Amino acid sequence: MKQFYGTKKMLKKYLINSLILLITFIIGFFFLEMFFRVTDGYKIFNFNLEKKNLIEVNLADTSLKKTQALNKNFAKLYPDTPFLNFLEIPLEPIPQKEKNLEYEEMIKQINNDYYKNEFNKYFNSNLIEKINTNSCGEDSNCQNAIYYYCDFKKAGAGYLIAFQSPDEGVIPIYRIRPNYYGQGGQIVYSNYGFLGKDIKLLKPKNTIRLAFLGASTTENSYPAYLTHFLNLWAKKKNLNIDFEMINAGRGGTSSDTMEKVLEYEVKFFEPDLVFYYEGANNFWAIHNLLVKKNNTENYTKPKQFMKESYLPLESISALIKRVYQLIFKSNPAYGYEPEKPDYDKSKWNWSVGSNQLNDETLPLNLKKQINNVKGIKKITDEIDSELFVTSFLLMVKDKMKLDRVRHKYIFENLNFDFWPFTYKDMDYLSNLQNQFFKKAAQSYGAQYIPLAEKFIYDPDFFSDPVHMLDEGTKLQAWIMFQEILPWLEKKIQTGQLPKKSKMNLTSHPYLDQPIRKIKLTRECFSSKIGN
Repeated sequence: MKQFYGTKKMLKKYLINSLILLITFIIGFFFLEMFFRVTDGYKIFNFNLEKKNLIEVNLADTSLKKTQALNKNFAKLYPDTPFLNFLEIPLEPIPQKEKNLEYEEMIKQINNDYYKNEFNKYFNSNLIEKINTNSCGEDSNCQNAIYYYCDFKKAGAGYLIAFQSPDEGVIPIYRIRPNYYGQGGQIVYSNYGFLGKDIKLLKPKNTIRLAFLGASTTENSYPAYLTHFLNLWAKKKNLNIDFEMINAGRGGTSSDTMEKVLEYEVKFFEPDLVFYYEGANNFWAIHNLLVKKNNTENYTKPKQFMKESYLPLESISALIKRVYQLIFKSNPAYGYEPEKPDYDKSKWNWSVGSNQLNDETLPLNLKKQINNVKGIKKITDEIDSELFVTSFLLMVKDKMKLDRVRHKYIFENLNFDFWPFTYKDMDYLSNLQNQFFKKAAQSYGAQYIPLAEKFIYDPDFFSDPVHMLDEGTKLQAWIMFQEILPWLEKKIQTGQLPKKSKMNLTSHPYLDQPIRKIKLTRECFSSKIGN
């Protein structure tokens, strides 16, 4: 009997200890689960794992906190900075534009919402005529525009609004309609079709003009912040100077367009500083480096790693998901780079020291980019302006891990659009491109801004590999602000800036012209036709 009670007591003790252990495990699991849900950006009280809104996670939870923490680091990097609280400095609102009734009437013909927004563009008259007459020849800009032309026609546009090109070419392909505003008034273009506030052709007294050349990574990006920081700096220093922005960024374009935009549009405003920032649209030429090892090599873009699949309990627990990540470290479902096929790199043996700027074998359209930088420098010399060439930011690093929700577009762009190239090789080519930008700037007498060399490569600052979220944009502008400040202060102290206008124009020779409407007469059997 005593033995029975002893066994019962031991069993009771065992059960109590097991219960305490179970409760401790449940409480520990619960708190770890909550911790990882918060850390990884999941909604806390949902049974199934559900991420917070992509923008909410990036801006509110992650990049803002990280950028604030970087202030101390950048204080060491730039010890003489006039202010560090750049995150707390809002942009001044741009005055809203009145609705253009004629434009509103024109877009009623478009039966596609996307192309209604795209109808804000004026197209090069030479381009439309060449497509209409089937005479693009081998001009790649004209060939590529055929798809755009046919999609407009498919959307119901019987004509396109055009501007008279200053030369016989098709570049620039388009301009933005003056006084256009989009996204409910959040995007406002000036009286001359540049993003931002209205400007006068004749430069006002005590004004330093900044002109920004680039693609979509310049348009809707850093220029407004950089200009704003400079105005705040001038105010803090009690300088009777205004900094004025000409944002000539034009989405989807490359370096040849930027040279033409400066030549025919921007230079007549007599900018004092011109910034060149490009490296994205020319980077697509990476595909020209793909050499198949044999005729049977398959480089088809895979889709299996783009789909979400779940292991047991993974869809309901952030903690279990973390455990799986530790076990399956190479699985792309958890943000790791997928395994990629080998490819021939016989064309990849470049070294910056041995290559000349005019080398025909340079990758990524570098020879064209360098020639355009040279042409831009020639124009800036003609108008007594200073050219700043900036290294380009591409969010790719070897062995980096991405969050498949928060960094969705970075992951998909790098691993699908640029398939089969590895992160390591893309990083190498991006660095090579920047080294040649530096070499070109030094060779042609331009200033070089080492943005990519000093930027913090964190995917939480990016929306895709080349476009940044607001905090990343502020960080970019702040680094550029610090880099140009010593040069700028010297120019102001010596009386070289600001300077008076020399052209004294009363009208712009190319932007002040009546619009034209050119009918779309070419047959389009689909949106993807050749010449």
